Amino acid sequence: METFLVISNIVLWICMIALIACFFYLARMVGDFLNRFRIKDGKLDRTTLKVGQQSPFFRLIDQRGEMVRLPAPENRYTAILFKNSSCGTCLDITTKLAQLSDHYFSMRLVLIDEGEEPEAKAVLPEGISLSYSSDVFQSYFVDKVPMLFIIDPNGVIVHFDYIDNYLHMVSLLERSYQQAV
Repeated sequence: METFLVISNIVLWICMIALIACFFYLARMVGDFLNRFRIKDGKLDRTTLKVGQQSPFFRLIDQRGEMVRLPAPENRYTAILFKNSSCGTCLDITTKLAQLSDHYFSMRLVLIDEGEEPEAKAVLPEGISLSYSSDVFQSYFVDKVPMLFIIDPNGVIVHFDYIDNYLHMVSLLERSYQQAV
């Protein structure tokens, strides 16, 4: 009888520790969710990044197995395109990326997909990286795709906008490219 009480007491403590761990995990998730919102002038305002603000840093592995990081170690501008594999506009833009890499060779282009990494690796032109990360989507507060961020060599956001089509993306890149040169 005494060993049964000791074993049940140990099992009870293990369950309590597991419940406390779950409580802290859920509290952290609720805190992260609530940090995305703030009340401004009596209205609910969604938190977003702003031009001139330091961009969130990240390190990811791309489709070639190479490390992609921000800020860029090459000390050049970076265009980050947030996309989703099920988005028609995103697929249209992705198929035309070879034209971009030839024209904007001094700008690094990084594609970030929020989905799961597929079995078949995407074939993209040299100089264009594709990574999969929902965490980066959250840190950049991306809620709609495709979305383009242009980051300067110091990691500061120069421009960001939702993209309507390929030509819209080209015009944004052209404007930022002219400012950089």
